[in-house]
Amino acid sequence: ALLREANALDPSNTRAHRRLGELLLASGARRDAIEEFRAVTRNAPEDFTAWRQLATAQFAEGLYRDAADSYRRLVSLVGEQSAGSDDLLSYADALRLSGRADEARAIYQRLAGSSSDDVAGFARQRLAELAQAQPVPAQHPGEQAETQTPREGETASLTQPGASSQTAQAQPTPASQPTVQPTPARAAVASPAEHYQRGVELWSSNRAAAFQEFQEAAGGGNVDANYYLGLSYVEGKDMHSLNRAALGAALRHFQIAERGQFAAQSRRYAQQLEKEFDRLHKQ
Repeated sequence: ALLREANALDPSNTRAHRRLGELLLASGARRDAIEEFRAVTRNAPEDFTAWRQLATAQFAEGLYRDAADSYRRLVSLVGEQSAGSDDLLSYADALRLSGRADEARAIYQRLAGSSSDDVAGFARQRLAELAQAQPVPAQHPGEQAETQTPREGETASLTQPGASSQTAQAQPTPASQPTVQPTPARAAVASPAEHYQRGVELWSSNRAAAFQEFQEAAGGGNVDANYYLGLSYVEGKDMHSLNRAALGAALRHFQIAERGQFAAQSRRYAQQLEKEFDRLHKQ
């Protein structure tokens, strides 16, 4: 209440807006927190920490287009070469989830060459997901040849009047063509829900295989798969031991999972990760 009063008395009080936003975010009132962080960026447009807080909150709320714009501003302020890999991964994720795959791919490709194995691994994983999401349509055998190669006699008919009828008379009766066997139908591709169910079944016995299934499910839009992907980074581990890339990846998964059936658990993990993230940024 005191912070709201301070903001009402002095709307340009960035410190009060920031603190109120942090408190609202911790309480789960993310939409209100976003407005407070927006107020900070309006009053202090060069405050890159405020842009990071705003982008993180927008991403967690599913406002991926807004988050991408905020991350873009953050990266422009600190400089692309100086931007942290976690910020760039988050920026690329926001671009990807807002439908701007080409822009996201460019960032992932750059990060795939990172000296950090974790960062490079996450980037390559995202590139693979983008490749799977945009399959190249298969061409049926013989289609190109039939389209480009004219039948015998057709070429002559284009240049020699009457050649078509003469050629037709001279042609022997064609031999009967062998029956073309139909191409066997491809096995049906598993749906995101099926990948998710397989992941759940494998979770207790084969974590590596389960992780792959959950990646497929999440890439297809299954929200709950992100909860398990987040768990794979933090379960049984001390959060202080996680590097920034792992913290960022886990945080993004839990933020997405907050819109699914594991909302409460995901929110608790996300809050812990956000605190650890802030601690690292202040070092």
